[in-house]
Amino acid sequence: MRRSVVSWLVAVGLVLVASIGGVVALNGTAFSAGSFVRDYLDTLTRGDAESALRIPGVDADGANAHLLSTAVLRTGAKLTDVAQVSDTESAGIHTVTFRWRAGGQQGETSFEVERSGSRFAFFPAWRFATSPVATLPVSVAGDTSFRVNEVPASVDGDASEGTEYALFVPGAYEVDARTRLLAATAQTVVLDSTGDADAVELEVQPTQGLTDRIQKEVDAFLDSCATQKVLQPTGCPFGQEIEDRVSSPPTWSIDSYPDVQITAGDATGEWRVSPTSGTANLSMDVQSLADGTITKYDEDVDFQVAYDITIDGDSVTITPVDPEG
Repeated sequence: MRRSVVSWLVAVGLVLVASIGGVVALNGTAFSAGSFVRDYLDTLTRGDAESALRIPGVDADGANAHLLSTAVLRTGAKLTDVAQVSDTESAGIHTVTFRWRAGGQQGETSFEVERSGSRFAFFPAWRFATSPVATLPVSVAGDTSFRVNEVPASVDGDASEGTEYALFVPGAYEVDARTRLLAATAQTVVLDSTGDADAVELEVQPTQGLTDRIQKEVDAFLDSCATQKVLQPTGCPFGQEIEDRVSSPPTWSIDSYPDVQITAGDATGEWRVSPTSGTANLSMDVQSLADGTITKYDEDVDFQVAYDITIDGDSVTITPVDPEG
């Protein structure tokens, strides 16, 4: 009987030792600070922003959260080759470092993690002591809209001053501006650390589509002016004065259309067509006031045009202005 009790106690002891060893092992692997960070990185790899935002300690850190989205993650460079480098602890804060690749870029990121309690009584629960996001200031000269990984966003207030957006760290993001009317060259932003990132400054330029659209409207306007059978077409940039008497209806035609060149205006959404020259032709019969003879009048008339352009979304408003003003 005594031997049975001893055997039973030994068995219980072995089970306890094994259990304790298992808890210790799990604490150092599946329930470690490094495993917690890897779970977060796995959500980025999957392009699952909703799951990433449910991880304790992940938030926008006061910045605009619009770009903390699945669409941004899934249309951008995929996070690959993720591997833990180190895990050091000081004053209760674990600094966990991982290396990774994204869009041909290789980097390392350190995350600050702290205990937030226990799970199942034995295992530590974790949270990010510092949210794993970067704050990216974006400003746009000439417009209020831009894109990150093709996902539209906008600048609040003064577009030149910019707006701060939160983005998941780590990652490689493409920031640009592109509509049918305006576009800015893409910039690749690699975010390998939390906190404030270097500002992105975009400068939009008119697309060829916008230039073609304005050119077409200017040409059509001048063609309509040429249909007026008068010496001074109403509301038009050209006209002619003569001393003799007009004896047949004046006939206008456009010999050379002004070449439209669009430049930035003084405020966001405002553009202008710089002063540019064209040539109209006027033909008619005229009668001399001196001797009454009738001759053919055929002359080229040079003129200039300039326009203010206002862009609001896909709406374009063109207003003629004084080329010399």
